[in-house]
Amino acid sequence: MALMSPVFREINYARMKALSEAGHSSRTIASVMNDITDNKFGFSARDVEGYLKTNKAASNQMLISKPALDSFDPSSVQPT
Repeated sequence: MALMSPVFREINYARMKALSEAGHSSRTIASVMNDITDNKFGFSARDVEGYLKTNKAASNQMLISKPALDSFDPSSVQPT
């Protein structure tokens, strides 16, 4: 993981959340992201909505417990 990844995640989430709370649609937010990244990732409104939903939940609690992680085949999981 790159050193700046956690910082980018937090800032991106905060900016996306702020735009959403200001009344901008997920489609508009995705369009801005596509413009900035030269459409490298092809973000959609559903991507934005899913990211916001997951990060909101992840900010409040662990979403994958250690026992749940351990229940998977170890060769298929690279935990952090």
